Amino acid sequence: MISPYSRTRTGVLPRAARIVLVILIATVICQVPGLAMEYIYGISTEQPDLKADVQGETAYFPGDDFTLTIDLTNAARAEIMEIAPLEKGNFYNPTTALGVSVVPEAGDAPVTIRSLPVVAGDIDSSDIVPVTIRGTVSRDASPGTSVIFLNISYQYVYALPGTNQDTTTITPLYREGHDLLPVTFRVKGQVQPVVCGTGSLNLVPGTQGYLNITLKNAGYATGRDVAFILVPADNTTFQLVDASMYVSTFRPGDMVTLHPRIAVSEDLPAGFYPANITGVYKDIKGIYQQIPTVPVRISVSRGAVFSMSASNMTLANNGKQTISLTYTNRGDRVAYGAEARITGDQVIVPETDTAALGDVGPGDSVTAEYVISAEKAIPGKQYVLDTEVKCRDSLGALMLSDQYHTGVSIEQPSGLTETLSNPVVLIILAAVIACAGFFGRTYLTKKQ
Repeated sequence: MISPYSRTRTGVLPRAARIVLVILIATVICQVPGLAMEYIYGISTEQPDLKADVQGETAYFPGDDFTLTIDLTNAARAEIMEIAPLEKGNFYNPTTALGVSVVPEAGDAPVTIRSLPVVAGDIDSSDIVPVTIRGTVSRDASPGTSVIFLNISYQYVYALPGTNQDTTTITPLYREGHDLLPVTFRVKGQVQPVVCGTGSLNLVPGTQGYLNITLKNAGYATGRDVAFILVPADNTTFQLVDASMYVSTFRPGDMVTLHPRIAVSEDLPAGFYPANITGVYKDIKGIYQQIPTVPVRISVSRGAVFSMSASNMTLANNGKQTISLTYTNRGDRVAYGAEARITGDQVIVPETDTAALGDVGPGDSVTAEYVISAEKAIPGKQYVLDTEVKCRDSLGALMLSDQYHTGVSIEQPSGLTETLSNPVVLIILAAVIACAGFFGRTYLTKKQ
C-alpha cells in the first residue's frame, strides 16, 4: 500500500499529501502578522539614472544653425518593489523616470537655443528616448569645446504605504527628480571677414570705378588661396569688370584691401547700394570652405555735373560780338582738363567755339568768352546756341556733360551804331576820308 506522504516515480505528491500541504501553508500565513493583517513595503534606495548622449557630428562653424539629436538613456538597474498580491509589479518600478520634461539651457555656451521645452514621457530602465534641440552658434564664437545643458525634471516611486488586507488600492509615494545633464559640442575655427572700411574711386554713373573694401580676419582660422567675390544685389545696375579678388594667405588678425572694378549704369542716381562679399578658401586640411557672407555698400557719387548760365545775350546783327557763358560744377568730383564748346547754325556763327576751363572742383565756376557773328540774323528773332563741357575723371576717362541751350536775341542797331553799320554810309565815309587825305597831302606839297 502506498503511503499518502510518499512520492510517485514522476515526483508528484499524491492528492492527500497536497491537501495537507495547503492546509499547513494557510496556517503559517495566518500566523504571520505582516501577511495576515497588512502589507508593509519599505522605502526603495533605487531611482532613475538618466544620461545624455549626442548622435552624430557635433562640430559647427560660427553662425551655423544646428540640430542636435540627443539620446536620453535610463542607466538604472530595474528593481521591482514588493507589492500586494494581484498588483502588477512593473507599474511600481522605482527606477522608472515618470513624466520626463527637458528644458535646454545655453549656459555660458556661445549659442542661442531656439527649441521649446520637450516632453519625453516615461523612461524605463535601459530605455532610450531621443530628443531634438535646435539653435544657432554665435558668429563671434571662439573655436573650442562648449557645453549646453539639459535641465531634466521627472518623478519616480520611492515607497508604497501599508494597506489593510481588505484594501485593494495601493497609493504609491512619489519624489521629484532633477538632473542637469551636460551636452558637449565643438565650435570649428573659420575665416571670418569683417568690414573695417570702405571707399570708392570714380564710381560715378556712366563710367567705371573701383570699390575699396578693407577686410579683417576676425576668425580663428588661416585661409589659403582665398578667392573673394563681390556680389551686387542688382547685376543690371552694376557690371563687374573684376569681380574676383585673390589673397594667398589670410591669417587671424590680417587685414587686406580689395579693389573690385565696377561699371556703373549711366542713369543711376548717386547713393549707397547693397552688395555682399563671399568666396572660398582652403582650410588647414586643404579642404575648400565657404566664406561667411559679409554685407557691404557700394557708394556711387554724382561725379562732375555742370550747369550753365548766360548774361546779356541780346546781339545786334552787325559784325562780330563777344558773349560770356559761366559754367559751374555742381557735382561732387573734380572735372579734370575741362573744355567748353558752343555750336550755332548758319545764321549765328561762332568765330571761336571752344574755351579751356581747366580743372573745375565741386562748387567752382568758370566764365568763358566766345566771339559770335550774327550778320545774317534777322532783327527781332531769337536763335539758339548749344553748349557742352567735356572733361576727364580721376581715372582719365573722357566724360561729356549734358547739352545746354541758351537763347540769343537779335536787335536792329540804333544811332551811330546803325549809321556806321550801313554799307553806303561806310563807302561815303571812306571816300571822304580818302579825299581829305589826298587834298591834305597836295596842300602840304605845294606849300613846301
